[in-house]
Amino acid sequence: MNMIIPRQEDWGDLTDLDTAYAYKIFFNKSNQEMQIAFKENIHARCYDLYYMPINVLVYYIYGLKEFIESRSSKDSLDITSAVDCLFNLFYLNSKKHLAEINDIFSEFQQLMQYIADNQLLYDADEETYGDLNITLTEINSNLEKLH
Repeated sequence: MNMIIPRQEDWGDLTDLDTAYAYKIFFNKSNQEMQIAFKENIHARCYDLYYMPINVLVYYIYGLKEFIESRSSKDSLDITSAVDCLFNLFYLNSKKHLAEINDIFSEFQQLMQYIADNQLLYDADEETYGDLNITLTEINSNLEKLH
């Protein structure tokens, strides 16, 4: 994993308002610094992650992983939102940015498998969030297209 905080040029074109806002919140901040922002408003920070260029997302998705692993949120809705965000980011980007996601997926696979196998511990009921094991299988299937 690239542990270097993304530089301004990594963010590319900031004419998209959502990308520009994500830049305003995340730019020049480490994943450790972003833990506070994740805890204060996981919904908004997850929204920001969706609008990052892939090379920037590949850095900050580790901050989301850290947030989930620390379970620093007392509000179960926060952890549920974070888990949903993680699975959706990998699912969507395993279609659009196969190589970049493939490069990092092995570092997330164990956590994601645990979450999928214990979905109710994260208050991610199947009716609302779908079967996370199926989502994980689809991510793996998308990534297998590289091999």
